[in-house]
Amino acid sequence: QRIPILIDTSASMAALDASGGTSRLDAVKERISESIDNMLPDQEMCLISINDTARQETVFTENKRLLKDALKQLTPRDVASNLEDGLRMAEAIRRSEAFETLVLYSDGNFPPQAFLDLQFDIDFRKLAAGGPNVGITACSARRADSESWDLFVELHNSADTAVNATLSITTVTAPGVDDPSDSKTLASKIVSINPTEPRRLIFRIDGRNATLLQLQLDADSFDALSTDNTAYLRLLQNRPLNVYAPASMYAVRHALRTLPDAVVFPRDNADIEEPTSFDLVISNRDEDVAIPATIRCVFGSIPDDLKSVIQLEDEPGEIINWKRDSPLFEHVNLRDIILMDRAVASAGTDSVALGELGYRILMEGEAGPLMVEKDEPSSRSIRALFDPDRSTMPYRLAFPIFITNLVNETLLTTGLAETKANPTGVLPATRFAPGTKVTVIGPDGEEQTITTDDRGDLIGIIASKAGSYRVRPAGQGEIVLGASLLSASESSLNSVEQIEFNEVAVAASKAEGQNTDKPVWRYLAIAALALLVIEWWYFQKRPYSLAAQQRSKVIAR
Repeated sequence: QRIPILIDTSASMAALDASGGTSRLDAVKERISESIDNMLPDQEMCLISINDTARQETVFTENKRLLKDALKQLTPRDVASNLEDGLRMAEAIRRSEAFETLVLYSDGNFPPQAFLDLQFDIDFRKLAAGGPNVGITACSARRADSESWDLFVELHNSADTAVNATLSITTVTAPGVDDPSDSKTLASKIVSINPTEPRRLIFRIDGRNATLLQLQLDADSFDALSTDNTAYLRLLQNRPLNVYAPASMYAVRHALRTLPDAVVFPRDNADIEEPTSFDLVISNRDEDVAIPATIRCVFGSIPDDLKSVIQLEDEPGEIINWKRDSPLFEHVNLRDIILMDRAVASAGTDSVALGELGYRILMEGEAGPLMVEKDEPSSRSIRALFDPDRSTMPYRLAFPIFITNLVNETLLTTGLAETKANPTGVLPATRFAPGTKVTVIGPDGEEQTITTDDRGDLIGIIASKAGSYRVRPAGQGEIVLGASLLSASESSLNSVEQIEFNEVAVAASKAEGQNTDKPVWRYLAIAALALLVIEWWYFQKRPYSLAAQQRSKVIAR
């Protein structure tokens, strides 16, 4: 008999039932350990853990020591639960090793619906939810002015009554790099958090220097979950965008000069040193495609990988349609604009064909696309297949509005307009020199070593624990990144009583030990031994009594 056990190890499973009490995961481990002890020789167990992903901890085995060692290693991860991923893994296992029923241990803190067709039965053993909890569920910042940020914080309370707590905001320093005394408390506030709705707060933060903020929430009463009490948010130094536009693009440079959040290069004078990379490049020259930038918008040419399917003809054309829901075209009206160049696409070159090449159509003419965009590993490329100087577009109000939207989009992309705290799961991409060996030390001391790619991007750093991560590139100074739980569902500790699948609903039952057959031979052996002792005592008692009676008669004579 095969018994697969699916164990929830998401953040809410770390919640305690009372002060100094037991976590939800520890309670599960006790029950499963009892089930392992009661296994019969013909039974096999398989342990699968789920958090944001699923992991098979053991194969089907009757080895109790192996099962208990794997069970002991399970710890909560500071991420939300992905039940569907765990069930898909169980189904994949079932195809090679059949079983009839899967046992699910969880506090029920996951969506009530799973869009799956079950091929096996589920025994959902639900634990009681943890105690009352308060936590930080959202954290972001928006540029207020050239020298400050507005910090937005959302707090959640799962208790039945209001809870008082203290929210502190401090700066984080890099060990061995920054002076610990440089860490400052920027704000501290006592707040009352009602259970009926989240509490939202706003703080004004100095933005003249880049900094990593740590937000700490301390409740005055028992708090079931500690991992949602800390959040980290990196703020960039408030500065204008560095924009490159060649001197030949007079209309573009004129539109940019009216924007206070943009510094245009090349400069008319050498008052500001020109950077080696830019936030935004707007050009009509093919060679400027190679300039490092977060967003590039190149006019008047066709990308090399589209030249076989799109051609430019020296004939008048007009704009037929554009992606009105794109932020680039907000408040932009492109009707009745005359183009002196017309892009002509070959037969079959539609949005699907361009999508296979990685492009999205932003603007269309009567014979083909006029503007496309493509996401690259560390940048975004926008290609307008017409030259604005050979059109009536610069003479329309739509042109400066489009340039303004382009600047605003770049501000958002670079994090200079808005920024959000990074949730647990994966750390944000960080750039170093290409081929740099980087060591990342997590809040629990676990190390990861990754080499940056050909562009110098460090991506794919797992951040399954909330806290600060120390990033150490070889030969360079250490930096600190933060990951935060920021999950309203996990902080609420809410639970579902049943899971609805495509064709069936599975109701929860009280979490108890697994219904394995308990061996009773030891109890029978004890009972048999007791019976033998009683029998021996009884039959040994009779001869003794007869002898005593005979001695009594002799004495009487």
